[in-house]
Amino acid sequence: MIDEKKKGGVGASEVSALFTKDGIRSKSAHTLAYNKALEILTGERKEISTKAMEHGIINEPEAFENCIMFNIPEANLQSTESYFIKDGLWATPDVVTPESVIDIKCPYTPYSYHQNIAKLKKSYIIQVNTQMLALNVDQGGLLFYLTADNYDRYGNKIEYEIKLQDRFTLVGVEKEDNFESELIKRFDEFKELRDTILKDITGVPEFDDFTFFDICKKKKVTRFKDKSNLRMWGNKILKYNNEFYTFE
Repeated sequence: MIDEKKKGGVGASEVSALFTKDGIRSKSAHTLAYNKALEILTGERKEISTKAMEHGIINEPEAFENCIMFNIPEANLQSTESYFIKDGLWATPDVVTPESVIDIKCPYTPYSYHQNIAKLKKSYIIQVNTQMLALNVDQGGLLFYLTADNYDRYGNKIEYEIKLQDRFTLVGVEKEDNFESELIKRFDEFKELRDTILKDITGVPEFDDFTFFDICKKKKVTRFKDKSNLRMWGNKILKYNNEFYTFE
């Protein structure tokens, strides 16, 4: 069941979709707004899972134990507790100390590990800044922990033959100037877009096989979510087989 305060909202790991150079006009922002409109409409959250995400979730406790627990005794691993900036906008940091937040990333190849620490991704910087804002702290960091994704037939991990101290790096993340005001502005723009999309897809006609086949033959039909601008379709949206389409 979706937390009502989170329904249709944005977590820290998703905020970067609103911070591209095109802002709310970007395809990433429109895709996020569409998915969140669907979340409100259906009451179901679309869970996105990739191999890298699953690897990270599995190995976060190991990374904390091997790299943080003894070096920062006051740190707590609590990747399931969310902190709200406002309704619909929250952060769920992996590690919290009295003065900082730390997000754990677990690359599983030496190449991706070194790529990550050589230049921090903008999405990671925005994610940690959102976490710092949610917890009202001034220090943030990213722990990169290289750990293998190979297992024997009994499920035992076959770890890299590289010394532990060479397989992790803790990188500080600077607090961005004026981040709070910029985040709130972009979040409010996102909500306006999300609500427009929600209004447009609510109650649209649902077509049967024959009618949809016929309209595809006579008109230009495109999946709604594939459009670059989702604001402008209004009464030119239909539903078929749980998917929304535009027609023109």
